[in-house]
Amino acid sequence: MATATKRVLVWNGKHDREYFDASTPEILAESCLELIRKMDSQGWYVIEELYEEESDEVIEALPEPYKAEALKKKADVVSRNKELTRSNETILAMRRAVDDHDVSLATRGAGRHERTLPTAWSLLQSRSDYEYEHVSLESVWSPEAA
Repeated sequence: MATATKRVLVWNGKHDREYFDASTPEILAESCLELIRKMDSQGWYVIEELYEEESDEVIEALPEPYKAEALKKKADVVSRNKELTRSNETILAMRRAVDDHDVSLATRGAGRHERTLPTAWSLLQSRSDYEYEHVSLESVWSPEAA
């Protein structure tokens, strides 16, 4: 009897782990969209408001010890707003992928590292660094029908 190795998409949530079929790139694309749809409907994806930045004119009018602190705070706000903007853009791209039912595939890598993956997979992976949003592809052994 021959053996076959199949793949599954694994989502490691806060309290549980879920598995989705990833046996072909096309099925993986559908599974990615379903996971995005599910997480969005459960409130995982929230568009956050940007922080208000203090104007340069207000900062320049401050006396010296306060001016340095205000400039540091402004730099922190600018950095945080860049992070929020990236996160918000990813969430909007995920919602567009679900709305447009984007099951498109892209080839990544070269040579023996070349593989075909759904566009939605890269969106899920981009959020895998968040505490409760880790996704991975794992292999599952199964006997092949004779």
